[in-house]
Amino acid sequence: MSLKKIWLWEIYFFILLLFIFNKAYRIFSPDSSIHFYFSVLNAFHPLLIFIYLLSLIQIFLNIFHCIPVFCYIHKIKIGGPRFWQTLFILRIIFDVVGHSYQIKYLTSLYYFSPKVFAFVFLQSISIYIPSYIACYRYAFKQEKYFQ
Repeated sequence: MSLKKIWLWEIYFFILLLFIFNKAYRIFSPDSSIHFYFSVLNAFHPLLIFIYLLSLIQIFLNIFHCIPVFCYIHKIKIGGPRFWQTLFILRIIFDVVGHSYQIKYLTSLYYFSPKVFAFVFLQSISIYIPSYIACYRYAFKQEKYFQ
């Protein structure tokens, strides 16, 4: 990778870290709307804590996947490809099922204005696209990348 690409990836990595840790802070902060949402769910029925656990796993997987992004940027090989492939697939699964609050929020935006919904949805997934690309290459293309 050229020096310019490395700098771009490092800037992206810093932004990703800020975004992920902000999201983690909001789920644990007692005065955030996400925390309030999960408290209300738990008040309705204790089994709804399962939705909270899915969200927690999703956040921890996103935090953990900062490691392969960093390793991808600096060409550091840690662990075997099978380990990263499994974690990458788990990340995809939990990114689909671990966003209960965000899905409700986006649904309400869609009813308010489909244009606003489209803008917010595209903005919210765009931060993850480079991370998915880096993690996919790190997990599934290691033999080509580390030549």
